[in-house]
Order: sequence, then C-alpha cells, then structure tokens
Amino acid sequence: MALFIKEFKGKYQERTAYKNLVRVFNEHYRFEEKNIVIKQGKELSGSTLQSPDDIDATYRKKNGEGAKGYVANFTETCNSENDLQLITTTSVEPNTTDDQKLMAVDLENLQERTNIGEIKQGKPGRYSAGFDSSTCDICPFKDKCFAKKLKKKDLSIIRFTDDSVRVALQRQQFKASKDKLNIRASVESTVRSVIHPFGGQLCKLPVRGKERVKTMVILEAAMVNIRRITGYLSLKSGNEGLIPLIG
Repeated sequence: MALFIKEFKGKYQERTAYKNLVRVFNEHYRFEEKNIVIKQGKELSGSTLQSPDDIDATYRKKNGEGAKGYVANFTETCNSENDLQLITTTSVEPNTTDDQKLMAVDLENLQERTNIGEIKQGKPGRYSAGFDSSTCDICPFKDKCFAKKLKKKDLSIIRFTDDSVRVALQRQQFKASKDKLNIRASVESTVRSVIHPFGGQLCKLPVRGKERVKTMVILEAAMVNIRRITGYLSLKSGNEGLIPLIG
C-alpha cells in the first residue's frame, strides 16, 4: 500500500480510489523511522473507513455492542392535548456523532420552519464558570461534578457551550412534563415505526451512503405520518373499518 501511494500519487491522486487507499493506510498504519507499524487498540478511531462504497459510515460501540453505519434522530410533536402527533424533523449522521450535537442542530432547523420559541442562531458560544476550590473540596457532590481543578489557580472550572445549555433545558422540560405524557415511550414507539420495515433493531437499509440513507429515513418518516393522518381522519369520520390503521 505504501508503495502504491508513492508510485501512483502523480497520476491518480485526484481519484476516489486513490484517496481511499491513502485514508485506509493512514488510519491503520504509521511509520516508526523507516518501519511500517500496524495501529492497535485505542489508536484506531471509530471513524475509520468501514467500506470503500460507504465512506461516511462509522463504527460505534454502545452498551457492549458494536454497530457500523449511521445514527438517525427524530423530533415529533408531543402536546398531550393533540389528538394527532406527527414527526417534524429527521436527521442522519455517522453513528459516532454526539446525540447532543444532533439535537442542537435539529432544534435550530425546527425553530426556523415552525417558529416555536426563541433559539439563538449562529455558531455556538463557549463559556466557563469558576468556583473557589476550597468550597468545591467540601461539597458532597464533588465526586459527581464536572468541574476540573486548575493547577495554577485555586479554582475549579466547568466549561460548556450553547449546545449543552439547550440540551440541559430540553431535558428539564421533558422531566417536568413526564407526569402528563410519557415522552420517552412515545419517541421509542416512533423510532420502532420508522425502522420496522428494515428489520427493527437490526435496521439494515437496502442502500449505502449518507445521502441515500437520509432519503430512506425521510421517506419512511413521511409514511409514518401519512399512516397516522389516515388513521386519525378515519376515526374522526367514523369509517375506521374502511381504512387499515398501520404503524
């Protein structure tokens, strides 16, 4: 591989196959002086190339199980007074993408389309909060706190971003509304409705590549909404026996 990379650079460096070859070599090997060494364990990232025909797919290990591919995020209406709840946003990213990042981006896009509440636009800011270390040392929650003690100052610092603040506020709102509506159960039901045609938890889509996967997810989410609307209108008109309620 090293020989091919060197010999074919001038003629093929702009071709996808050559770029993939370079990527695989750099992700799995490294030079120690003149020797080529295979990377081991923690040296390997989850973003290493999983397949030459799906260059955006990544590897993630969660709850002891490994998975290759992508992660999908959904938002839907959750007003307990609504007779009909619909999926409002879908997003697909490599499965190493942080859930908080997905949620923050979806919230911004949702606000632009539906004007539901005020969300700051632009690049997320970065902040830090400092606390006297002597106070932190006697705090009963210090073992669970994210504050890090500085080496040169008698301070403990917590760093955070706009995205993390948004996510924390959303979690508080979800927790406050738990008595009115089991949101987690509703969302899990929605996820099952979307991925059911692809083998449920296995979720093996018949396409590869981020854009194709994204298209499949959008179309299936649209079908879930159509089934919900059909079922709602059927029940409302009293003709539930004429139209099957699916999903």
